[in-house]
Amino acid sequence: MKKSLLKLKFVGVRVMFWATLFHYRQYMGRFKGIVCRKKHKAIINWLMSNLSFDFSKYDNKAIHLSSSNKKVWLFWWDGQSNLPPIIEVCVESSKRNCRTFQHEFVTKDNFKEFVSIPVLLLNKFEAGIITVQQFSDILRAALLKKHGGIWLDASLFVSAPLNIELTRSFYSIKHNKRTDFVSDGRWTAYCLGGDAEHPLYQFLSDAFVTYYNQFDVLVDYFLIDYFISIAFENIPSVKEDILNLPTQNSQIKSLQAKLSHEYSASEFASLCSDTKLHKLNWRTNTEGFDSNSFFAQLKNL
Repeated sequence: MKKSLLKLKFVGVRVMFWATLFHYRQYMGRFKGIVCRKKHKAIINWLMSNLSFDFSKYDNKAIHLSSSNKKVWLFWWDGQSNLPPIIEVCVESSKRNCRTFQHEFVTKDNFKEFVSIPVLLLNKFEAGIITVQQFSDILRAALLKKHGGIWLDASLFVSAPLNIELTRSFYSIKHNKRTDFVSDGRWTAYCLGGDAEHPLYQFLSDAFVTYYNQFDVLVDYFLIDYFISIAFENIPSVKEDILNLPTQNSQIKSLQAKLSHEYSASEFASLCSDTKLHKLNWRTNTEGFDSNSFFAQLKNL
């Protein structure tokens, strides 16, 4: 109760009301869409009212890199020595299908070798105010701003080469299927890429500093998506790049539901017909899966 009252005091009645209803959206029937939109609008209005952004400074051009210079960024805070089974399979799939690009595996021990995170954010992270999940959002924005390339969440299984995706000046998964979240199929924060100094990654890096300079409480777990939505509406080049993304990866979450099922080559081919990137759940317990399950076969695909 005390925690809820503190959150109410922080975000206000409107955000708290719609966020609470959003939590029970599966019971809302035909009103679910309204609840989702109201929640997203309330949070964006709260952010815009409480934070100051100078959108005009993000009109500059990104630094275009040749595809040979682009990197694939993978992240697991605790390092590669003890990855969950799902993550092991996904990391290997990325290496197989992005052979012409340099992979950088970022961990708690080496992230400072690639990018400088503002002291304010590091201090709040070390104090536990910023969680590992939120820190990974800060880190991906900083890495892409400085180096470009593509950030793949470690739980993304890659089923085909990503050469085209890695040569674009901006890339994200855009499946265009309606969702309950503010991204609504237009982008995914767990797969972002493009050129260094892209306006979106400049804005995200600044927005995190602006937010945590003022607040120690998280308005929403998907803060990065709300910042992307704000950039979409207020930075013309970001809106243009997102709108110009082709629709792809429409079955991004279909493979997860099949992991324990008996493997079928034709069924797998169907899942991959327009989908190269498959979002898996790293917490999936694979110990009881049969040796001919989809998951077991993923190691050989």
